[in-house]
Amino acid sequence: MNKNKMFPKRTSHTTSRQGTDPEQPDIFTQANDLALRNMDNFVDWLGLETQHQGKEIQFLNPKREDDNFGSASINSETGIWADFAEGDAAKGADCVSFVAYLRDLSQMEAANLIIEDFTGSTPPTTPTAQQAPKDEGTRLHPIPANAPPVPESFYNKMGSPSMTFTYKNTEGNTLGHILRFDLPSGEKTIRPLTLWDVNGTIQWKMKGFPVPHPLYNLDQLAARPDDPVLVVEGEKSADAARSLFPNYVVTTAMHGAKSVDKADLSPLLGREVLIWPDNDEAGHGYASKIGQTLLEQDSLANVRVLKQLAYLPELGEDGQLKPQTEALPQGFDAADAVQMGWTAELLAFIPPDELSEVVTSEKDQLNEYRSGNFVINDTGVFAIKQKNGDEVLVRICSRLDIVALSRDSNNANWGLLTKFKDHDGHLHEKAIPKELLSGTGEAYRQVLLNSGLDIDMKQKDSLTMYFMEAQPESRVLCVNTIGWHNNVFVLPSKTFGQNDQRVILQTPDIDRTSSFGIRGELAEWQQFIGMKCIGNSRLILAVCIALTGPFLKVLSVENGGFHFRGQSSSGKTKALSVAASIWGGKGMVRSWRTTGNAIESLAVEHNDTVLCLDELGQVLPSEAGDIAYTLGNGQSKSRANRFGHAKPTGKWRLLFISTGEIGLGDHMAANGGQVRAGQEIRLLDIPSDASSGMGIFENIHQADTAQQFADSLQTMVETYHGTVGAALLDLITQPYELDRAAYFIDESATSFVSSYVPNNAHGQICRAAMRFGVVAGVGEYCIEKGLLPWHAGDATHAVSLCFSAWLETRGGNVAAEEVRALAQVREYIERNGESRFTLMQQGIEDNTGDRTERNQDD
Repeated sequence: MNKNKMFPKRTSHTTSRQGTDPEQPDIFTQANDLALRNMDNFVDWLGLETQHQGKEIQFLNPKREDDNFGSASINSETGIWADFAEGDAAKGADCVSFVAYLRDLSQMEAANLIIEDFTGSTPPTTPTAQQAPKDEGTRLHPIPANAPPVPESFYNKMGSPSMTFTYKNTEGNTLGHILRFDLPSGEKTIRPLTLWDVNGTIQWKMKGFPVPHPLYNLDQLAARPDDPVLVVEGEKSADAARSLFPNYVVTTAMHGAKSVDKADLSPLLGREVLIWPDNDEAGHGYASKIGQTLLEQDSLANVRVLKQLAYLPELGEDGQLKPQTEALPQGFDAADAVQMGWTAELLAFIPPDELSEVVTSEKDQLNEYRSGNFVINDTGVFAIKQKNGDEVLVRICSRLDIVALSRDSNNANWGLLTKFKDHDGHLHEKAIPKELLSGTGEAYRQVLLNSGLDIDMKQKDSLTMYFMEAQPESRVLCVNTIGWHNNVFVLPSKTFGQNDQRVILQTPDIDRTSSFGIRGELAEWQQFIGMKCIGNSRLILAVCIALTGPFLKVLSVENGGFHFRGQSSSGKTKALSVAASIWGGKGMVRSWRTTGNAIESLAVEHNDTVLCLDELGQVLPSEAGDIAYTLGNGQSKSRANRFGHAKPTGKWRLLFISTGEIGLGDHMAANGGQVRAGQEIRLLDIPSDASSGMGIFENIHQADTAQQFADSLQTMVETYHGTVGAALLDLITQPYELDRAAYFIDESATSFVSSYVPNNAHGQICRAAMRFGVVAGVGEYCIEKGLLPWHAGDATHAVSLCFSAWLETRGGNVAAEEVRALAQVREYIERNGESRFTLMQQGIEDNTGDRTERNQDD
């Protein structure tokens, strides 16, 4: 980066307050206090490149050629500052003198500038010693659509900005702006511009964005979730790079190299990332910091860095690019490349391996190292053993790095996070609980072998010792279930959201194959599956149910299920497969044919997502009701361990979808049982027949038959799956988005209940309707965010049809106990007829010969 001076140095500068107006001392106090309360924004406002060292904020002095941190700093709590490279000429006791030094102003001018420019307010005309600091107001983030324009007088001191870069959130709403000013001296300065509400007055201020800073072009990152990302340094370069890399989403961290640690990089996780650093030391540091940060969050991250361009944007007679004979200038960036004549077509001439290189973690860059009595290098892990008084290396396995120790939030369940490559070069990451190292160790070795690690079985005990002796410095937090853990969402292969340390899934059942997975792109799921749901109320309901799991916690919604009941081959299982495609492939569809104990394990495995159970008739009638209760309760039975103590109980939050030819009540009645209201309300019985003559379908989208449509759906869900769930988690783990989503869904659910539930309905109806309403609200939210390819209102309409079908099948708005009592009376009359009853005819008093008699058995 070019370290030109931002402000010219004037000989009239002074860092003391001698000569200032003694009648206005409070302006200085007010200005200093305002700066100290907002130090991060204060140094951003000054356009300084900074790094934090405890209470000290080190900065690169723009008034001299300062390339290294360390010589200049300001205390974030006191405002005392100094540049030791310039001696006594550059030091001061507060933030006012700091601004006076940097801007070559008097103390009074500096104090007024802080109050007017930094805070966006006006200094008091008659200050008093008791006057309180001004209320800074509330930052409006995002900026409302009816925000006032920036007044022309706002830029009087700086002149109009030469460039304006607008930052938006994932929905495309404006968060604020970054302004570039070209000063008369030929220098430039960068200022943030945000909107504030100060005691009811809406006004623009040159104040910074909240930390963590959003990335540039967040709306494009959200709109193109499957495209690779190009990270450059600076908004100007980002805008220029779009023409060079049209297939990439281009972004940058706000304030470039100096503020990477303040940027929210979570939108880059799980994506292919290419970094284009400026051609200078700070630029390469910027690229390294972004790359290492992403690899710390996800060791499998695909991060590459653009090499320094070795060609000219010119083609020789041989049709090849001409070599670059002169070194690129300091600070060369994407904007310079466009000006030089580079185009996307010319860049395509450069071989990929010459254009960029893979970024590896700092640990991986160490090819050989020692861990206890073991040596690890690219050829394997070797035990150091003694032979005839000499040390010899005995190979125990192919290269296996132990990158971190894991433990849970209670500092228990310790384990080891390992990383290795298989024979095809694919990287594997396995969390090995330490408890598996006890005994023979066969369980963990089977998993490693199955994943492609070579193990010399003669040295299997040495491999266990290698694990036992490992003491990596890094720590990760482990959890034993998928789902929400504080502000992150954990799936078997990926963690979504940001935490102060990495979170991984670690369970003793490491050999269990996960049914979660991703195949294809989100746009493909939307085209080949999502679009086929349009006009099919049961399919839309199934998709919305599958998407509701991650919202149960924030909405405080109870567990529950939906049961599609209907004849065989009516398409019920296809609806289940469509729901499963939100999170994974056909392995997500499980069978009802299980025991109560096994169902608890399945529920834990699908925590905060969805559980799909096919064919209710395969489970014993005596087990069916208990399973419905168990899934609805969200907690396993208490059991004792071998010492007689209570084992930890499994817990889960989920909605489940079930299919069957009969409902829960009929299934239990077949064995002489009787369904209870609590069981029925936990599993809502919906007729799968949509009354269109095509089973569960109402619209087969130009297919010849319903069977052909069902078969094509099954093929598509096996080909494209998991992308919608991943996209949803990427979205709702963004700062504040889950709360916004919860508010939207709650409002939608409340509206659903008020629209479709009669005023005299029993509480059981309202309870069920709220579950339908939440599911509809989730669908509408996902439509609004572009995850589902439907029109607004489609989810609510489809769910309301299913709710009406449930209500009609149930028998009315009264309590389930009354419905069943009336049904029993009706069934008794229909079964016995005149053998037990006689018609009463008005006016006939003598019913001689009637057949009504008391049955002693009744």
